[in-house]
Amino acid sequence: MAKRKSPSKRQPTTQAISATDRSAVEDVERGIQLVRAILTVNNEIWDRCKASMDYFQRGGTDTTNFRQLNFEKITARGSGHSVTFLATAIVRLKQFSLSLLCSCPDDLAILPLQYLPNPAGFRNPAGFRDSLGKVADSKYFIDYEALFESSLILHEDVLMPFLVALKKHLESVQVLLGEIDEWLMEHRATLEFIEKTFSFSLQGAKYANHSNLTLRTYQETSVCTVSFSISKESERTRLVKFLDFVSSP
Repeated sequence: MAKRKSPSKRQPTTQAISATDRSAVEDVERGIQLVRAILTVNNEIWDRCKASMDYFQRGGTDTTNFRQLNFEKITARGSGHSVTFLATAIVRLKQFSLSLLCSCPDDLAILPLQYLPNPAGFRNPAGFRDSLGKVADSKYFIDYEALFESSLILHEDVLMPFLVALKKHLESVQVLLGEIDEWLMEHRATLEFIEKTFSFSLQGAKYANHSNLTLRTYQETSVCTVSFSISKESERTRLVKFLDFVSSP
């Protein structure tokens, strides 16, 4: 197969070329720019989503459960001469098919595929096999950036249709990732409120449904137990005022 140099190594062409050839070169360069831009966005969304993966089921649809975190209620629990603020976790699971991340159209199969490292905490039951028959601990998520970079050696005649097919597929991937990200972030305002109000990071940890998270404890103060439904703006305001009261000397 005829090869072309990577754009990063190509030197500007100084000799005269036909309008048709010039247009073809410009189309290729434009295609490269568009694919790079889509890859950048997709990688950013995937980095956010993969931390919430709960379980990957290898099969015809490569389905995965994602965990959506929310805290609907904060309780200030008074005990003796202290008060502890507890947030009750609400965890919902939703299944999404990740087949677009695990397989690609035949148009893109002209180059060897590389795979991303599995996300931290990725649970893969023994016995799963990839397309080559490799058992367990296989990597399943295609490294589309590596696939794109390896395609840049192709001749323009081959590269242009490859870029068109890759762009179309990556756009479908972006729609899928956007749906997952949107669902995971439904309660972003509530989570950000907790982090800001209590200077507490919710990143990284996985919380069990209805578990209580200790946010802060104040000593030398006596109050009765009171709860705040922080999904409501009025309740958030009420909680902030209550915090000011218990933290004052």
